Amino acid sequence: MSRARSVTKSVSIERPVAGVFAFLADASNWPAWAVVNVQAIEPAAEPDWWLEAGA
Repeated sequence: MSRARSVTKSVSIERPVAGVFAFLADASNWPAWAVVNVQAIEPAAEPDWWLEAGA
C-alpha cells in the first residue's frame, strides 16, 4: 500500500461568487490560479476535455 501526501490551502477571494465560479469553471484559466499544479493546459480532441501539464 502506498501513501500520498496532500495539502489543503485556502484563500479568500473578494469577488462575487458567480464571477469566481465562471473564472474557475473555464479550464483555460487554470494555469493562472493553480500555478503549482497546472503549468499548461490545452483543449483535447474530445469536446469538453482538456490536456493538462502539471508540475
